[in-house]
Amino acid sequence: MSRRSPIERGCGDALIDLLDPDPVLRRYAVDAVPLDTTGLYALRERLLDDRHGPVRAAAAERLARAARASFDDAGERRPTRAEANRWIVEALGDPLLSVRVIACRVALRHAGRDAALEARLRQMVTQDPAWRVRRAAARALAGVSGPDAIPGLIAGLDDPFWRVRHGVVQALGFVVSRNPEDQRGALRSRILEAGRDLDEAPRAALRYLALEWAGEEAALGDPELGEQRSRLAQLLGTIPDPGAGLELSDPDPAVVTARLQACERAGAPELEPAALIPLLAESHVPLRDEAARRLAQLDDPRALLPALAWLEDPRVPNAPGEVRRLLGRLGHRARPLVLAVLELDDDRVVALGWACSWIAAHPAEDLHGRVLELSAHRHPQVRAAAIACLGQVVRRERATSETSKSLREAVRRALRDPSDLVRDAAALAVYGPGTATFPELEPPPLEPATFAQLGATVRARLVAAGLPEACLEVALEDPDARVRALAHASRDAGAHQPDPDPWVRAVQLDLASAQALFEAEVETEADPGVRRGAARLLVRHRETLALERVVALAPRLFADADPWIRARASELVDARAAESEALLSLLLRATRDGAAMVRLSATASLDRTPGLDAALDALLTRSSDEDLRIAAWSRRVSTALSATDSSVPEAVLARIRDAPSEGPRVAAHLDELAVALGAEPSASALESAAQARVELSHAPVEPRPRPHLGPGVTRRPLGRTGIELAPLVVSGAFAPTPSSLAHAVERGVDTLFWEPRYASATRFLRQPRRRDVQVIAGSFHADPASIVADLETALRRLSRDHIDLFLLYWVRSPARLSPAARDCLRALQAQGKIRSFGFSTHDRAIACAAVETGDWPVIMTRHSAAHTGAELELFPAAAAAGVGLLAFSCLCYGRMLRPSSVFPSGPAALDCYRYSLGQPGVSACISAPQRHRQLAQNLELLQAPPLGGLELEALRAHGREIYADNKRFDRLLRRGGAGPLREALLELFERNRVDTADDAAVEQRDD
Repeated sequence: MSRRSPIERGCGDALIDLLDPDPVLRRYAVDAVPLDTTGLYALRERLLDDRHGPVRAAAAERLARAARASFDDAGERRPTRAEANRWIVEALGDPLLSVRVIACRVALRHAGRDAALEARLRQMVTQDPAWRVRRAAARALAGVSGPDAIPGLIAGLDDPFWRVRHGVVQALGFVVSRNPEDQRGALRSRILEAGRDLDEAPRAALRYLALEWAGEEAALGDPELGEQRSRLAQLLGTIPDPGAGLELSDPDPAVVTARLQACERAGAPELEPAALIPLLAESHVPLRDEAARRLAQLDDPRALLPALAWLEDPRVPNAPGEVRRLLGRLGHRARPLVLAVLELDDDRVVALGWACSWIAAHPAEDLHGRVLELSAHRHPQVRAAAIACLGQVVRRERATSETSKSLREAVRRALRDPSDLVRDAAALAVYGPGTATFPELEPPPLEPATFAQLGATVRARLVAAGLPEACLEVALEDPDARVRALAHASRDAGAHQPDPDPWVRAVQLDLASAQALFEAEVETEADPGVRRGAARLLVRHRETLALERVVALAPRLFADADPWIRARASELVDARAAESEALLSLLLRATRDGAAMVRLSATASLDRTPGLDAALDALLTRSSDEDLRIAAWSRRVSTALSATDSSVPEAVLARIRDAPSEGPRVAAHLDELAVALGAEPSASALESAAQARVELSHAPVEPRPRPHLGPGVTRRPLGRTGIELAPLVVSGAFAPTPSSLAHAVERGVDTLFWEPRYASATRFLRQPRRRDVQVIAGSFHADPASIVADLETALRRLSRDHIDLFLLYWVRSPARLSPAARDCLRALQAQGKIRSFGFSTHDRAIACAAVETGDWPVIMTRHSAAHTGAELELFPAAAAAGVGLLAFSCLCYGRMLRPSSVFPSGPAALDCYRYSLGQPGVSACISAPQRHRQLAQNLELLQAPPLGGLELEALRAHGREIYADNKRFDRLLRRGGAGPLREALLELFERNRVDTADDAAVEQRDD
């Protein structure tokens, strides 16, 4: 039997497959769900409740692609746009980065003006820890709020990562461009006015945006251009050029990591914490891990006090998470650090919140007074943390002292706090789960108005904990479906009108409504989740149902399209099959169901049925239905084979031999059953088997297709390495599907660029028939041991005995190309584990120096018509030395496709690749397509002719304009007018850190 695909394993109904335990099947079903009322609610459930992150992301993507009219406020049962906004707000808090990014796109496509959604987006622009999410939130905020988004977007211009600042600039430009022309001037002035008092980085970003606006006006012949430039300079001031900035001991973090490890092996003195803490923000994971490991071993946790500065800005990459993990490992040892934090100034909001959470989890009675002071802090985040701490302290200690009374009073007072964050924390502390067992909390009555002002998550938790009747009435009409569902669950089911939301309808079910659902002539419930809930309820109360009622219900359940419900149908008739021939017939047919769960459930139910053999004999005597007779005989034989008495199988075999004449299907089946009981196969069965063997031996064998170069594709030598490859190398960076990669190989691609995180490319390359596809892999490390470990990882994951080309990735320092690293790679080549080696770099000086040494056979370097410096220095030298060249970033991260005076609509991506491929010594270009359409366009490079002279000059002229814009972009956005990301991060750290040089002062504060 051939292996079934995930789609074939489903029942064919996408709504039912969405509930399947297999996440792969649920992922496929997401794309097939109809976008009607039932389908939209089903996607909502996958978006918010699915345990598998890719399924949630797929559900968000499907909603983002849906037509805007999918949510109709006028529909009687259709999800309204207000409901969709609540879904989006909840999805924006998903722990998976990709889901939050796509949820921002859903907001941009479908959300109307909604205060909660806009507030959430504004918060994400400045507080989400993932830069991709902050950038997506900025775009969504611009689309949802329009001009009202300007203050929130201006706050995002202070982001430490240039990609976010660029996204905010684009969002501000979108806010202006989507308004009528007569309003754009006022909006531009409003945006520029907001930059008057900003710091240097956001002012630089605004200057970049304003220069683009000035360029647009100049192109239109605006006579006021000079005056606008003057006003721009007055508003934003002069942005200085980037300075030298602070650097680590080596610009390549892999080299720094190797040096740290070498110093430890040599027994060198430990580095000071001040030198290690900045490394927690590094993008290089091994360097971050090495710094965190050393910091975790410190004897005095107060040395980590400067590291808490990283917690204050969640936009800083890497460091906040590393610091939280460090703090979590301290446990009770963190007390000295907590004492130091409690003496900090009021601006250290997150650090104070962490201190409160530590006090809540550890015995620290002497610090409760300080937490009480923090409950009146001016920042709501600190007040909320303090109130949550006080609530836990009171519940844990149950004290009756005056201090404890003050703590209880502070918690109750927080119920009236102006901040919803603080009110939510206080409500959970006073009325939340488990608080009913602590009467000493002396909670005031929960008023309906107070309950309605709490957040949806808190309202749901309070409903689950139990509410006063007045608040429960409010919860029954709550706009949030989760709250309504919990409220209805606490009431008698069926006591209210059916709800349009399936979550609520599922808890409204009672036994009568469950019976009515399956007894209706016309299907009244399309949601599979509700139908499953009704079936579950019937099974739970099956002992109370009369036999006649079960006989009436069972056919409907056994005929349901959902195999899960068919399996529950067997449980409904459990142990009653012998009492009714109709039920027995249904169970027997279910043993031959196409779904394994249904067959197993029916078999288990028959096993528990008393007097089954007599009932089967009676059915075989009366019924002429062939399918039913086959199922009945199969059951008799299976029972006989499991019997302990050896005479039982013989009696059943005798019964089969004495059976009256049967139809062809039944007779053939009885022959097979007789063989199972020990009889010799009949002559007809032997003849059929022989005929089948003859037909199988003459069946044609289809040749397995092998990868091949497409017509007209010429392979190129990679320097003097002996490796030949097609002119286009495809990267798996953006997870092209195996089918897309197979299409590329069929067209002529013979080499893939691979890293361990490329899961889709890994699955493709592991296939035995892809062994002749060449692989470029590499390492981000500098020391030989780690390089060897990375190679072994690649060989193991790809199930290969060698890698064709192994590179040292992203070399940023000559020290990375050490003799030890070179000798290690040569040894691996001698062992046959790699065919050749090299490195990748953006630094042309490093590449030119490596060509002169002759030690590095292959160099992978950046090149495009906007960065032509390599054409004068590197390429001619490499071609003369026989060094293989691979070009990447030929589109300059997409900026080469922008319009210019040469190409008003931008050049074709194919021509940009042809430009690089036409340079002397360049063997291939590496492409990382994000979509199959882009891959299909890039594959035209395999047969495309070289560019002509006029085409080359046009691309060079276009590249000069892009290069000029890139320099302005790099100065004003990427570097923010001051320096690159590392310098900006270190400056942020120095600005926020606490000066701990004066140990005596710290000790005095502790006293």
